[in-house]
Amino acid sequence: MLLGVLGVVFVATVGTGGWVGWRFWRLSRDPMGEAGGVRLVYSVNVDRSWEPGHRRRDVVRRTADAVRQRIEPYNRYAAVADRRGNIEVDLPTVGQKLPVDVLQTQIARSGRLAFQLVDDGSAFMRNAANHLHRLSLPGVAVQPESWTGASGESHEDLFLAGAQKEQLVAAIEAITTVEAVPEGHELLLEQRESDWRTYYAFSESHLDNADLRSADTSWAQDTGRPEVAIDLTPEGARKLLDLTDRSLGRKMAIVFEGRVMMAPVIISRIPNGRVRITLAGGRDAFVVFQEAKDLVAVLRFLPLPAPIDLLTAERVVPRR
Repeated sequence: MLLGVLGVVFVATVGTGGWVGWRFWRLSRDPMGEAGGVRLVYSVNVDRSWEPGHRRRDVVRRTADAVRQRIEPYNRYAAVADRRGNIEVDLPTVGQKLPVDVLQTQIARSGRLAFQLVDDGSAFMRNAANHLHRLSLPGVAVQPESWTGASGESHEDLFLAGAQKEQLVAAIEAITTVEAVPEGHELLLEQRESDWRTYYAFSESHLDNADLRSADTSWAQDTGRPEVAIDLTPEGARKLLDLTDRSLGRKMAIVFEGRVMMAPVIISRIPNGRVRITLAGGRDAFVVFQEAKDLVAVLRFLPLPAPIDLLTAERVVPRR
């Protein structure tokens, strides 16, 4: 009788193990069909690529690679494919470590980091101030700025400021309709504690994601505010040393996803390849710290070569 009971237990164990193995095999072969999930389809805006000079097919392929790298740590069953120039993303419900809406935000972020020099004392910003005065645009004002460089030289600059980002963007559009931004330059925005401001900067990026070795979150000892600590590669450290050596007294805008995170005055050479970005204050520190964590999460992966737009989001039910 004991042998009979052991035999039944053995058969049941083998049967259960076989079913579990069959289940994992089906999941590995067809996770969406087995578990269901969400299928996202993105278009790739190749014409606005941040990395010009590549063939359309290569831009789409490299964008798909960047999306795949961002998703894999959060769902090992996810799949990314190039479908006739669009990117199809399958997110099965099984193995999902983050909600789909959070993953969608991470997927679409450009993740692009740039170090750009500010062109202070420009004729363009003086003209922009005159245009703003004539146009009488609401909610936006011209503000002066001055500082002393490392050698005692004086720097003076003008910038536009607005309480609401939308008002500032509308003012920039109105002004640049009258006078276009000169080639090789761009107007960048920074969110301050209580308003938004512009920077008139050179378009050239002296350092970017390729120069980044690591990024992590921390708290600034002097201000108690959240910050992002960046370590550059040896080549990136060399570039930063050269840039700061020849740009003493100038402002260097550290730009993430098109927005200025900070623009410090270069008061000395930076030889160690380490940069700390303190995020804007005026808000709850723990909310800002979460923003810093999100920023670091994106910086640790490949940046998108081109912008992407969500075309469709379809819920897929499992096959019975």
